[in-house]
Amino acid sequence: PILKKAYETFFCNGHQKQVGPAMKIIWDANGSSNLSQLNAHISSHVLHKTKEECLEELPPKTREYRKVPVSSRDEIRHTNAVNKLAKIQSSYHDADSEKDAMLSGLNEIRLVSAFAKVGATVSLAKSVLE
Repeated sequence: PILKKAYETFFCNGHQKQVGPAMKIIWDANGSSNLSQLNAHISSHVLHKTKEECLEELPPKTREYRKVPVSSRDEIRHTNAVNKLAKIQSSYHDADSEKDAMLSGLNEIRLVSAFAKVGATVSLAKSVLE
């Protein structure tokens, strides 16, 4: 306890302070001080690696594509979203409003596609964890 308090006082700007309506005295060690000295003490014990150095030690990233069974209800939702986007594309002639509408339509397709994959994703995660 004595060493901890000395450490907190020196490196964490530890001090007593009063808080609340009752002016309760608490120990506050949430600050920092003398960090250059702390760094000098711990530098020989801390590993410093860049992201690039760490990536050299890892195998190359692999991607695995899996076909996901999709319900007929989700297929209908996807088809409707694609058809809606096609209507948007053919009906707008103003560039700014077309951009917003197209983005909205694309987001709807993305959302429908994501929800269609939830069940398969959960099953895959469970099988990986087992």
